[in-house]
Amino acid sequence: MTCPMTQILGILFTTVLLSVPVQAMDKIRIAYSGPGAQFIPLQLAQSKGFLKDDGLDAEFIRMAGNLPSSALVNGDIDYSVAVDIRATLLGLPLRVVACYVPSSPVALIARPEFKSRKGA
Repeated sequence: MTCPMTQILGILFTTVLLSVPVQAMDKIRIAYSGPGAQFIPLQLAQSKGFLKDDGLDAEFIRMAGNLPSSALVNGDIDYSVAVDIRATLLGLPLRVVACYVPSSPVALIARPEFKSRKGA
């Protein structure tokens, strides 16, 4: 017959030995500018749980214009998927850390009588 104290110590030892440390997920806030194909990777990563698998609890916030740059500087958001060149030219301490768009999404469209952009 075993002693109750030995059973309690055995249970405590087993609990400590088999317990897995639980870490809180990092809460991050990411701004994006609106609907569009370029934001599909964000939605896909969120819906498939890729961010949670990496320990990130991401909140996506839709912001337009220069609001994301101001929110970054104020600390209201942690990341923005919009690249605001004007903000960096004005001296805001922003850095581009990744870009998954292979080319600029900006295009120059003109009437047929304009053959070049000379004199613009």
